[in-house]
Amino acid sequence: MFYDYEKKINQELAELRSKHKDELDQSKANLKDIYERQISFLKDTKEELEMKLEKTNMQLNDKKKDYDELLEENRALQRRVNSDLSELRIQLKIKTDELERLQTIQEETSSNLKQARMENDMLKDKNTVLKGEYYRLEAKLREEGASMKAELAVAKEKLLNYESIEKEIDDAVLNAGKSGSIENNLYLQTLQQAPTTSKRRIQ
Repeated sequence: MFYDYEKKINQELAELRSKHKDELDQSKANLKDIYERQISFLKDTKEELEMKLEKTNMQLNDKKKDYDELLEENRALQRRVNSDLSELRIQLKIKTDELERLQTIQEETSSNLKQARMENDMLKDKNTVLKGEYYRLEAKLREEGASMKAELAVAKEKLLNYESIEKEIDDAVLNAGKSGSIENNLYLQTLQQAPTTSKRRIQ
């Protein structure tokens, strides 16, 4: 009877062990499935984040490239503006000096004319002499005006010739620049030393 009882206990223990083993195997299988799902999810998430990061880096590089291009354009524009301003200042100084000179001549002429009129009112007997002097001065001014116009025409012609020469030099510089660097081109180095607008463009 004790043997039967012990056998029954051993049987129940074996069933419990088998049941516990089955439950443990099932738990392991469930944990493995959960782990594999998590690994798959994390892998997909990682790939998605990597793609987003790559896309973001590409966009950042594009933005940086655009910014660099805009910055270089702005610097080139600033250089051109500064160069144009310098030339305009020089031209303004020349025009101002010329205007001051003409104003001085005009003031002197007006002063002489006023003095002549005053002397004419005061000295009727010198009317003929003063008229002769007035006409002489007037003729002189006309002659100077005609001379200035002639000089201006010559200067304009020279300016057109200089602009034509400068354009030819610019075209030569552009063509030469396509074929090599300035350091390797003796012609460009020579042009770079010339005091012209082209020299500034070469720089």
